[in-house]
Amino acid sequence: MYTMKSRLIRSLPIIAVLLLITLACQVSAGGPEPPERHIPVSKEAADSLEKTLKAAVEAAATSEEVAVTLTEEQVTSYLAFYMDEQPEPLIRNPQVYLQNGAIEIYGEVQQGFLTTNARVTVLVNVDDAGQLRFDIAAADFGPIPAPDGVLNTMSAAVNESLTGSLAPAVTGIRIQSVYIADGMITVTGTRQ
Repeated sequence: MYTMKSRLIRSLPIIAVLLLITLACQVSAGGPEPPERHIPVSKEAADSLEKTLKAAVEAAATSEEVAVTLTEEQVTSYLAFYMDEQPEPLIRNPQVYLQNGAIEIYGEVQQGFLTTNARVTVLVNVDDAGQLRFDIAAADFGPIPAPDGVLNTMSAAVNESLTGSLAPAVTGIRIQSVYIADGMITVTGTRQ
């Protein structure tokens, strides 16, 4: 009996460490919750986004005006599949809401054993050259909002990344307007 008790006492630190590791694997820091309305993710919706953009670029070759409308399901699906292909995705399980003139992206961010909910609010504008400009208006990672310096850095990175990927597709098109509401984003432009 004495030996069993002494073994148990010697095992307590190991048991405590194992318990802490188990808890650490499940630590969630909370953060902003997405709206209750869940946006479905499908390969068909992701593919339809690509087809819609391709059709708009082809239409720009023969028409003076171009308009592209994308839905929350298309954008959410495209982002979800894109993030799944990344070795270390920035955000997991994204949900993209297109409402009230802004793009709101919700999802989970994981750093080591810590998982937190995140929300990024993106405003889309048209600059003087007729190109899209993306500004990160707010970002919350867990219970902590990102400071202005981080928002500016994120905006610069997003614009640089999207300029590199979108610029070839919209060469010769001057963007006139961006309208975001009711679960859709509509971008209109004219051929230069």
